[in-house]
Formats: sequence, C-alpha cells, structure tokens
Amino acid sequence: MGHYACKDNNIKATQISGWHVHKSYEALKNGSHIVKTSEMTFSCPYCPNKKRKRDYVYREILEHASGVGKSSSQKRSATEKANHLALMKYLEKDLMNVDGPPKTVDEGNTLFEEQFVWPWTGILVNIPTRQAEDGCCVGESGSKLRDEHRSRGFNPCRVRTFLDVWAQSGTAVMEFNKDWTGLDNALAFARAYELDHHGKQDWFANTEQKSGIYAWIARADDYKMNNIIGEQLQKMGNIRTISERMKEEAQKHDKLVSWLNNTLQVKKKRLMEMEVKYNEISRRVEIVMGEIDKLTQDHNQGIYYY
Repeated sequence: MGHYACKDNNIKATQISGWHVHKSYEALKNGSHIVKTSEMTFSCPYCPNKKRKRDYVYREILEHASGVGKSSSQKRSATEKANHLALMKYLEKDLMNVDGPPKTVDEGNTLFEEQFVWPWTGILVNIPTRQAEDGCCVGESGSKLRDEHRSRGFNPCRVRTFLDVWAQSGTAVMEFNKDWTGLDNALAFARAYELDHHGKQDWFANTEQKSGIYAWIARADDYKMNNIIGEQLQKMGNIRTISERMKEEAQKHDKLVSWLNNTLQVKKKRLMEMEVKYNEISRRVEIVMGEIDKLTQDHNQGIYYY
C-alpha cells in the first residue's frame, strides 16, 4: 500500500469515498507512487506483488482501477478499494488517455472469427456460498449479481444461478443484450475480470488457491462442456462468430428492405387503382349532373311557355 494507506483494513464502506480516497489521490498527484511507466504503459502501485503482468495500456489500468474500486467482493478490503478509487480518479483527471478509445467489435480478424455463445453470455464461477440451517448451500441471488454488475457499467439483462443436488452450485451465467452494445458490454465484463486476475485462464491455472468470483465471456469450448454450464448454454443459444452475426444482420436488413419495398409497391398500385376509380366515378358524376341540369332547364322552359 502507499504512504497514506490506512493500516486498519476494517474501514467502513461508507468511508471509502471520503478521507482515504482523498489522501491516496493527493499522494498520487504528489508523485509518491509511479503510475505512468512509459509513454504508453502504466502500472498499479497498489498491486506490487502480482506475479502476472503489471504493465497496462491506459484503458486497461482504468478498467482495473474501476473494477477493484467498485468491487462488491468481501475479499477486497475497504482500504484496497479506496486506493483503487483514488487511482481511477487520478487517471481520469490527471493523466491523458494515450491509448485512444476502447476496441470496437470490428477491430481484428481474430476477434471476428472467434466463436462466441449467442445471445452474448458471461460465465461466473466460484460464487461465494454459505451453509444454511437446513444444511444446503446458498449464495447470492441472480438479481443481486445482475444489479452489482449493472452498477459497474456492464448492463446485463439477467443472471441465472445454477442448482445441483446440494442446492446452489456457485456458478451462474450472465445474459447480455443480443445487439452489438450487448457484445461490447460482455467483452468489457470479461476484460475487467481478466485484468483483476480473475479471468478464465486464472481459474483453470493450477497455481494458487482460488478466492472470489472468476468470470469470462462464453465461447465454443464452454458451450460444448459436458457439465451444468454447457447444458445451460446449449438451451439458451448457439455458437456464432462476429462475422456470422454481421452477415445474419445484413441478411435480416436486406429482407426487411425488400419487404418494405414490396409493401410500398403494393400500396402504390392500390393507390393508382383507387385514383383510376375516383376519376371514373367523377366523370360519371359530371355526366349525370349535366343531364340533370339539362332536364331541369327543359322543365323550366316548358313551364315558362305554358
């Protein structure tokens, strides 16, 4: 921790946005910690003992700071969250975004051809559970997990938690919108856990005891797994590459345009037919009115002569 880090890890959550965040932010501004390591890379001064990658580009360090600072995990101390909130503030207010905007879904052939589960879906494992009075394991509800991740900006639509024979299994799937915004959110969700060293590779690595939630975006290998996650993914959707989804969207758009054009042509034809009928009826009305006028005149003249 930094020079101003509080040694008491039992700081109340309500204090996170107050005194300690301010002190840590001032320490960062005064140069007490090195954050910017080069023109393009940054490091987190509050995670010095991480064995994995320490150098981030701007958007990665910002996602890391936000993910830890806004984390609801009890494994993260209030001090750790406060320091990372201060780091997020320092990055946003005092350091320029030299890395440019986040990648979009149309960057990189590798991402284009990866097979994802569609509708876009996230996987969460190692969800903390506890033993209830009846002996069953219970954990956070799907709605609570959904709301926690919405507050972090990932905007999931729904979270489904799984049950096994012993009740809650500690696993869940997170559903995102079917559109491209949903994919952006799903990728950001997976990236945040990856930067926090709680991604898919971290979960399957046999290096250390696991704690806290691990999460990633569902891909083809997850879809094909012979377990409760694979079974649920197969019920929910299918496998698509981004390129395939773009083609499907284009075909859907073309069909819609074709249907609208056909509908317009039919309506034009009906309008022309109605116009012809109207003109014919108007012509007949004029003839009849002319005949009535003539009969009226003849009748009036007859009365006059009489």
